[in-house]
Amino acid sequence: RDREGQSILEVLVPNTCCILLIPDGVPCSSEALAEQLAKLSAERGRLSFVVGGPTGVSSAVIERADLKLSLSQMTFPHELARVVLLEQLYRAATILRGESYHK
Repeated sequence: RDREGQSILEVLVPNTCCILLIPDGVPCSSEALAEQLAKLSAERGRLSFVVGGPTGVSSAVIERADLKLSLSQMTFPHELARVVLLEQLYRAATILRGESYHK
C-alpha cells in the first residue's frame, strides 16, 4: 500500500486538486458533486481523482487529498469504482451544462 501510495503521489501534478475516493469519505448527491467539482475546478484548475487499490490507500495519499469522497457505504472492487466515478463525472458535466440526462 505504501509503495502504491508513493507511486500515486509521484504522478500528481503540483497544485492539482486531489480527490480521493475512500469508503469513509463524504457522501454527496450528483448535484452536490457537480457543484463541488465546478467550485474546485474554478479554484484549482486541474482535478485528479484517486481510486486506491484493493488494499486501500496509504496514509500519505489520504493526507495529500484535498477532498475525500465516498461513492457508497458499500465496498466495490476498485475497477468498478472507476466505472461508477466515470458515470458520476459525466452526470456532473450534464448537470453543469443544464442537460436533463442526470434525472
